[in-house]
Amino acid sequence: MREIKFRAWDKLTRRWLDIVSLVSSEDGEIIAVRTREGELITKEGNLELVEWTGLHDKNGKEIYEGDIVHTFSRVGRGFRDRGVDKIHYSDITARWYPLDIVVTEMCEIIGNIYENPELLEN
Repeated sequence: MREIKFRAWDKLTRRWLDIVSLVSSEDGEIIAVRTREGELITKEGNLELVEWTGLHDKNGKEIYEGDIVHTFSRVGRGFRDRGVDKIHYSDITARWYPLDIVVTEMCEIIGNIYENPELLEN
């Protein structure tokens, strides 16, 4: 079974939070995160949670949803959809491919959609 990990982009401070736990309401909605530094940060529309895909790039870095990867001379965005890890290439074909068919040894994280959205522009 794959380990489940999250990280969070804080839209207000424009920084990544290293999450150690999630705080949920009684109905299961995530309402806050606790960081490794001990901060308790409420979600309130200011946090974007992203899940680890379970895969690593060629440098051993964990690939999270929203990471922008370079592979096979193309740039794409990783994401998770209905439990399947996929990559979207925004070139002429604008196709979605399952990440498990992309050779992760040839895949390298070059940014993410929060800090480097310009990398996805044609």
